[in-house]
Amino acid sequence: MRQVRARGQFVNACLVVVAVLLVVAVVLTGGSVTTSEKEARQDSLFVRFDRAALSRIVIERNGRRVILSREVSADAGDADFRIVEPLQDEPDPETIQNLVGSLELATVVRRIDAADVDRVAFGLDAPRFVIALQMGSTSYRLLVGKEAPSPAGAAYVELGGDGISGGGVAVVRGDLIQQIDVDLEQLRRRQILPYLATTLGGLLLEGAGGTRQLERDAGRWWLVHGDGRLLLDRNAFDMLAVHLSRIKAERFLELPEAESAQRGAETVTVTAQPDTASEPRAIIVVGGVCPGDPTRTVAVRREPEPTAACVPRDVIHALRMPRERLVARSPFWLRADEVETVVITRGERRLELARTGSGFTMRTPRAGEVALDVGNRRLEALIGVRGKLLESQPPDPDRFGEGAGVVELSYGEGADQALNRERVQVSRPTAHGTVYLRRELDQAVLEVDRDSARAFEPDATLLRELRVLDFSTRDVREVEVTWGGSNHQSFTRSETGALGLVKPEGFGIDTVQATELTDTLGQLSADRWVADADDGSFGLAEPTLTCRVQLAPDDAGSREHRILVGAPTSRGAYARLDSDPAVFVLPRSSLQVLQTWVVDRAVFVARTADLERVVLEAGGARIELERSGDEFTQLAGEPRLSATAVGAVLEALAGMRAEAAVHLGPPLPHEGMADPALVVRVEREPPGQLPARWRVGAGDSWRGTSVYYARADGVDATYVIARGHIAPLLDSF
Repeated sequence: MRQVRARGQFVNACLVVVAVLLVVAVVLTGGSVTTSEKEARQDSLFVRFDRAALSRIVIERNGRRVILSREVSADAGDADFRIVEPLQDEPDPETIQNLVGSLELATVVRRIDAADVDRVAFGLDAPRFVIALQMGSTSYRLLVGKEAPSPAGAAYVELGGDGISGGGVAVVRGDLIQQIDVDLEQLRRRQILPYLATTLGGLLLEGAGGTRQLERDAGRWWLVHGDGRLLLDRNAFDMLAVHLSRIKAERFLELPEAESAQRGAETVTVTAQPDTASEPRAIIVVGGVCPGDPTRTVAVRREPEPTAACVPRDVIHALRMPRERLVARSPFWLRADEVETVVITRGERRLELARTGSGFTMRTPRAGEVALDVGNRRLEALIGVRGKLLESQPPDPDRFGEGAGVVELSYGEGADQALNRERVQVSRPTAHGTVYLRRELDQAVLEVDRDSARAFEPDATLLRELRVLDFSTRDVREVEVTWGGSNHQSFTRSETGALGLVKPEGFGIDTVQATELTDTLGQLSADRWVADADDGSFGLAEPTLTCRVQLAPDDAGSREHRILVGAPTSRGAYARLDSDPAVFVLPRSSLQVLQTWVVDRAVFVARTADLERVVLEAGGARIELERSGDEFTQLAGEPRLSATAVGAVLEALAGMRAEAAVHLGPPLPHEGMADPALVVRVEREPPGQLPARWRVGAGDSWRGTSVYYARADGVDATYVIARGHIAPLLDSF
């Protein structure tokens, strides 16, 4: 028993000794490098690099030094370094991260034996710059000398210090030298405003543009102080945020130099208050011309840690926006892509729409899926409204009583919470269709017109797909269009595709324009849907245009569509199908196609091969050209044309095609046919059916194209021809 006890005591004593020895070993080797670590970093410049322990960086160059320091903690990172010499400032986090990372990962091309080191030749007695690092009890000192013969751009370096391993002279690559060769200008934080706009709780702008106090409310939207607090325009805020972030040093200045540049200049003082009470406010003065660079302006940060720099000149333009441009004229702060649900209520009617992963779901007035683009258009119609802000003349409060509506948008988590929604009250419309919107965020009232107000109705039609008609051109048998009271045209299409003009009589059909018309009808889409039904305000009771398209019969029998077009509106005109009460906006481009005559436009073409004689008359002058074999010569007239000019005339005549017929019947006075700018006479062989004489009248603009009016003998219609087709003929004189 005694032997067992003695043996146990001996084992315990041994364990204690081993433990003590291990502790001593840890203490003695804590700053040394293990064999495995040395092997893993055998090509590294620093055999041991402890980023977490790095507390001080000193860069020396030409007798000057920059010192960066930080408090080392368990969770310390690169961003908590501070410049402590030659000034107190925050460094640029990205520059610090790149510097530390480059040093940590630095490798050598080759190491130089001590016997082969020539300190003078290597530039180590007078180094380009020196970097000193403090990592706990270990300190490094890296000297960067002259360029080495190879590889290109490489340099000699010497690593020394206290408590280090693996020092000596080596050759490193040139890209490493570029990465660690930083000076004070590069190290300084270039962001003059030390906070992002999204982290601010308030802004005060003074000076150019007036005094404007902005306040962030509920951690989400911004308000503008004045006579009450009004919602800040979201686009204006985004512009401010962008330009505040662009107050970034492009060249640092001494404070006296910067203050002198701002003296007497137009400036804006920005006071930025972070939303965290423990953070200090920032005061920045922007304005004045940057010394030596008139394309830049000056920014002086007075608090915290004064500094000055030249910054982009255009930042001051956003900072001096007056209050009236900052106040929102839109009903909501939210953007469409931020909205999770939308609920529109008026009386017993209700529309509810919720965003899903791939689109939207309609919950009321009926359940169904809504395509993503359709739902987004509906939201944009709500959010994109711009109204007149009624700051001094609010509407009758009774308009928000019986018959008024409410629009509610919610976003983010917990959409039932008050802070996660925006509400707008919608008044009853006035006799003119005007509607008033009262924002719950600031109680401001906006006045919007009839067109804009339709977006605030609980109308499920507005969620329909935009395609109105969808059929193949091959199925078209007849198209008839009536517009402007007296304009009427119709044409047919046979099963073989042959087109024939029925009305107006006496004209040929232009197959290109007729085909464009049938294609437009076959793929007719709305610019937007506006109402479930006609309420009498769309001008559809007395249409300005009707279009009937007859299709080939199918198994269900004859097929016919009739389109009614009413009053004009933005981007087009109101319209509906006679088979569907819903009202949509017909795009202006489609409306123009329907209002274009499909009569033949080739009445002015004069192919060179058919011509025998050409006579041009303009301003009392006359030019006559006549065929002579395969060439044309000038018989008479002034000025005399060169062969090149004659060719230009013939080429213009051969390609002479009108844009369209603008009306049928006699010419109108403003078209200039009584005193034409140009008369063209042609003789053909054989004579054929095309007119032998036509007149070019006054110039004008037609659907965005510069044109001349023109009429051909024997054709009872006025056409428009692009100015570029007529110019070569007029230039002949």
